[in-house]
Amino acid sequence: AYTSEAYGRLVGVTKISDTVLVATGANASNFGVVYRSEDAGLTWSLVFTTSIAVYLRTVVLADDAPSIIVAVGYVVSTGCLTAYRSVNGGATWTLAFTHNTVSRIQDAIAISETEIVAVGYNASNYAICYRSIGVFDSATQFTTPADFRAPPLTSTGLKPYIKS
Repeated sequence: AYTSEAYGRLVGVTKISDTVLVATGANASNFGVVYRSEDAGLTWSLVFTTSIAVYLRTVVLADDAPSIIVAVGYVVSTGCLTAYRSVNGGATWTLAFTHNTVSRIQDAIAISETEIVAVGYNASNYAICYRSIGVFDSATQFTTPADFRAPPLTSTGLKPYIKS
């Protein structure tokens, strides 16, 4: 088993090829991190650290474009959805965008090279589901499907559903 020499949390991992893996999370200072393995997980190298406190929850790639990888998560101070993108199999990363809505993303999946669905919860603890529109770059927008809104969880279970 591999153990890093730095404190932090890794929560997302994806297989790029038979030998290349990419993992995401946050370090002890809550800056987003991306690690890459080129030997099927035997050893790992830190390849990217965000410049602000970001919790990168998941990493996704599309079957039809395996060199394009997206790490999705949220800004720690605001909870806003953010994403970083690699176009070379996870070797280098750049900020793709930050959404202006509180969206504590927990997981995401690539539907195609141009579309990603991300799920999580908002500031009111309502379940949310975002779907990207268009090519995933700095111009990409995410939308919230109007009919995907679950009631928040409470200590006694689900509150009654009230459509807003």
